[in-house]
Amino acid sequence: MLSPEESDRNSERTCGRGPVFSKEVWTWSVRESRLHSRSEFFCIVPSQSSFRAIYPSRGGSSNARLPSRGGNLGPLPFRVGNRGRGECSDQPVDLIFLLDSSWSLRNEENFQKELKFVSEVVTVLNWDRARVSVITFSDSAAVKIKFGTHGSLRSFQSAVQKIPWVGGNTYTDQALELMLSEINLNRAVRAGSGVVTMGVVITDGGSTDPFKTKDVISRVHSTGVEMFAIGVGQSINEEELKMIATDPDRDHYYTTDDLDGLQRVKDMIAPFFCVCRGKPVDIVFVLDSSWSLGSTENFQKELKFVSDVVRNLEFNFGESTVSIITFSDNAEMRLRSQSFSRRDDFQREILNLDWKGGNTYTNKALEMMYDEMRNKRSGTVGVVVTDGGSTDPAALEAVVRKIHRIGFQMFAIGVGKAINRKELEMIASEEKSAHLFMVDDLDGLRALESMVTSSICPNCRGEPLDLMFILDSSWSLRSLENFQKELSFVTEVVNSLAFNFGDSRVSVITFSDDAEMRIQFGAVTRKDDFQREVNRIDWKGGNTYTNKALEMMYNAMNDGRRNRLKIAVVITDGGSTDPFSLEQIVKKIHSDGSIQIFAIGVGKSINIKELEMIASNAVSDHLFMVNDVDGLAMLDSMVSAKICPICVQDPADVIFIIDKSSSLMTEINLQKELSFVMSVIETLDIGIGSRQTRVGVISFSTDAMLEVGLGKYSSKSELERDLLYVEFSRGDTYTHKAIDIMLDEFANARRNVKRIGVVITDGGSTDPYSLKDRLVKVRSQRITMFAIGVGDAVNPEELSDIGSDPDETYVSHVDNLDALGKLNLELGLKRCSPA
Repeated sequence: MLSPEESDRNSERTCGRGPVFSKEVWTWSVRESRLHSRSEFFCIVPSQSSFRAIYPSRGGSSNARLPSRGGNLGPLPFRVGNRGRGECSDQPVDLIFLLDSSWSLRNEENFQKELKFVSEVVTVLNWDRARVSVITFSDSAAVKIKFGTHGSLRSFQSAVQKIPWVGGNTYTDQALELMLSEINLNRAVRAGSGVVTMGVVITDGGSTDPFKTKDVISRVHSTGVEMFAIGVGQSINEEELKMIATDPDRDHYYTTDDLDGLQRVKDMIAPFFCVCRGKPVDIVFVLDSSWSLGSTENFQKELKFVSDVVRNLEFNFGESTVSIITFSDNAEMRLRSQSFSRRDDFQREILNLDWKGGNTYTNKALEMMYDEMRNKRSGTVGVVVTDGGSTDPAALEAVVRKIHRIGFQMFAIGVGKAINRKELEMIASEEKSAHLFMVDDLDGLRALESMVTSSICPNCRGEPLDLMFILDSSWSLRSLENFQKELSFVTEVVNSLAFNFGDSRVSVITFSDDAEMRIQFGAVTRKDDFQREVNRIDWKGGNTYTNKALEMMYNAMNDGRRNRLKIAVVITDGGSTDPFSLEQIVKKIHSDGSIQIFAIGVGKSINIKELEMIASNAVSDHLFMVNDVDGLAMLDSMVSAKICPICVQDPADVIFIIDKSSSLMTEINLQKELSFVMSVIETLDIGIGSRQTRVGVISFSTDAMLEVGLGKYSSKSELERDLLYVEFSRGDTYTHKAIDIMLDEFANARRNVKRIGVVITDGGSTDPYSLKDRLVKVRSQRITMFAIGVGDAVNPEELSDIGSDPDETYVSHVDNLDALGKLNLELGLKRCSPA
């Protein structure tokens, strides 16, 4: 089990949307001859006689079983831009699955596990730029889903679930032949698009015709397709699978004891399908070169860490920059990537840097980084590696404040036992679990390479976003050049937000004598198209009717779409021509409360009171002023950070109470309830740490049963696996009996942690008087209750009694169990603050 001290994980950023990776970590203990696992992060580092797992902030492990992995256990080289919940970039990807459908699977249920793997692993793809195909094989091979037939995730997943199990022999060669044919046909369609092609073979046995398989494998590799091979069970042909898999095996070859193990393989393999080619980034490595390192050899380990991270970063070396600063008594800029035309030359030079020795003036290095990068574009990332506390902590605190104010993304890595944890926490950006790492010694840096690499591309996630820019196009701008600086600001902000254009929308309004919608919501679905359209917007000239633009914005934002962040950014260089009308529309917008407005004033002619009126509360977080339009370039990173705020999740004890009475009618309907519970669990930071959420599940009919006790499981995968075994029992609807068990569980809950109950029922209680009595106890213990009614047989008054006040927040009703999947249940655990 995870140690109780584990905490501060599953922080998240909002905007965009993406999948959740389980991020299980596995270690092999030679002494115990068993595997250990720990949730959340994904690195393993060999350490003499055992494999040692390294985690952000702490070490430790817990017992579990691992589906074995091909090659040597080692760091998983996750690609840039996939930290936890991820989205793929604009790089086009063609992905083809080859699924064993032979008799050796034994039954339809096992084949369904293959299909579930496919459905879940593709959630990482950007469906605007990805095409996916599925082939099954047994006595023959057949294309079940062709490239390009499904343009959305939901459509593809629906089609996958309809693929039938066939049975027969295992002619893997025929599947590979058919794959080549499909890929060649598809490449003709996608010619010139720079598409990356990948294939995934899943099989539980050796090929029926190994000689033909070997022949076709050599042709597959000659085409440049990146191949992944997954072997299931004891009857696989390991040599054949390694032949199929692209080198190195450690990244492309996986084995698992049974088909249930595919779920963990999914989490390891999924990020490889996300090929990140994000916006350029400026990275500064700040390396401790003081006496405390002890030797040149130890300093070389720091340099090797940097060199490996640079090698694994998938950016354009010419467009992005990497700088290296070392510090001891003084700070020194040692290398800039701009001086090199080739990445490998730069990497080689990193390893040639010499160790200086001296004290630990971390503040001087960060001052140098600040001076070097403060006038650069947005997207600056700092990575500080140190093995001790700063020699001048007061000066360090002062410069760290400046750095965070300007919006740099800062990672802090502490090495050894002499570190000052409070200093490292101060240096690291918010969402500490993603920005603060500690290892026992410099050898541990190897294990962090993949985590740091995958974190450097920022990735905002959460609710879909509607973002609107409202730009002053009046005469007071004086020139087209100045107006174009406004446009440049817009494109820079949008480029730095890593949302999926398929889910989120961006719009632009300009205003002078009139307001004009220049780019409508949904008119563009790719960032490069958006940038092109923005650059075509012309300067109008005229007066400053800000009110007309805000009226247009308000109408466009209120188009009936729910569960979306709605943000407007207003830029103006003067007071409104009609201040009375401006005040009226601003009051209407703020009273509605659904739109967050940032106001940016440019120059000396602005009306500060008007801007303060326009900006959302707290005004200090939503109002910016610059001396001239050139100053906008300094704001893009700050505005981006506020649009994509950093959020953390408060810990809670949550108990789900699910109706499994006769009125549900079938086992399938119970599964729909459980599926909804699992979807809510996916949004929580499950674990037994003091800053994590514990989950319990109670079912009820004639009797109530504790299915999962609070704190029984330390990971989502374990919890969800247990929920699959909840049985449909039939009977009456004694809701109060479930409440009794909930009260008993909460009697042992943690202090100072929110307690939440979620009741799902499709009918009125069989004993409403007893239920009312129990709810009095619930209120007296200040337990927050959510009530979800399903169908026409629910008692609305009873639901209102179960749910906390107000009903709009805590009581929901859906027409049927299928509609549960569309219900967005927010438990109120997320707190957001500006970056």
